[in-house]
Amino acid sequence: MKDFAPIIHGLGQGQSFLIGSHYSPDGDAIGSMLALGNVLEKMGKQVLLFNRDKLPLNLAFLEKNQLVVNKIKSNLQFDTVVMLDCAQASRVGGDFEQAFKKVSKSLCIDHHILDKTDAQISLVFPEAASTGVILAELFERMKVPLDPTLAQYLYCTLVVDTGFFRYSNATSEVFQLASRLVSAGAIPEQVSAGLEESFPIERYRLLKLCLDTLEVKPDIRYASMELTQAMLTQAKAWPDLAEEFTMFPRSIGGVTISAVFREVNKNKVKVSLRSKEGVDISAVARSFGGGGHVYAAGCTIDAPMADVKAKIEAAVRKLMGK
Repeated sequence: MKDFAPIIHGLGQGQSFLIGSHYSPDGDAIGSMLALGNVLEKMGKQVLLFNRDKLPLNLAFLEKNQLVVNKIKSNLQFDTVVMLDCAQASRVGGDFEQAFKKVSKSLCIDHHILDKTDAQISLVFPEAASTGVILAELFERMKVPLDPTLAQYLYCTLVVDTGFFRYSNATSEVFQLASRLVSAGAIPEQVSAGLEESFPIERYRLLKLCLDTLEVKPDIRYASMELTQAMLTQAKAWPDLAEEFTMFPRSIGGVTISAVFREVNKNKVKVSLRSKEGVDISAVARSFGGGGHVYAAGCTIDAPMADVKAKIEAAVRKLMGK
């Protein structure tokens, strides 16, 4: 049975909240932060929303997104810290890590498969399609009425983490929640346009370069692409524009596992992994110190690009019994 009581008590008792989500934020992280911040402010609480990184351009449509800051003034004090869509202060990073150590009460709401959590009180349901889904049930139990703004935030989390309702986590319960959110004022076409139809031309110049590196290994149903610093320079692009590039190799017929390797520097590579058809790709990510979901995970490996690609391919071969 889901026990929401400790989180509800913690939110009720706190007066000044610092809310953080994982760096390299997506629509679930930011939508969830804005949703919880909205609710707490209506309860008369003081709230600061933090993310270490700049918000992706395709989340600019979310109302009051400018409330999310990437610096925390040293004179600010909080009695409660909340981590959303992650469970370790290091996954939030930046000024949040120091602020976290000074706060007496810590909460976490997440839907990732976790090895550990830094929070004193955690509400974690890996079966939930998004962290926003957990918040929707939390708000219902708290008897928080849905208004159009809150519904829009929560709908964004659904759309992003179900791949526009394409993935296996798009269950009947998800569609029922989506219906309820639209009835409350969420505007699907606005969310879709904001997420998918607002990219700068640099994204497509970058994609063109990445597609030239596409490799397919039919024997292990695996496809991958590279993204190097040289490509970013050539396309006059930045890393956030590569968000969801994993969908391109994943969409190839016969491919079950896809990877995008993004060069951070010559000796560090960020790996984004996706899978389908019952293959748990989070096992590969965890073996390299990362994590995530069954079908979407990632890790960062301190090694040159060629070595990282070889390591991941070997792990995929082992996973696929080859």
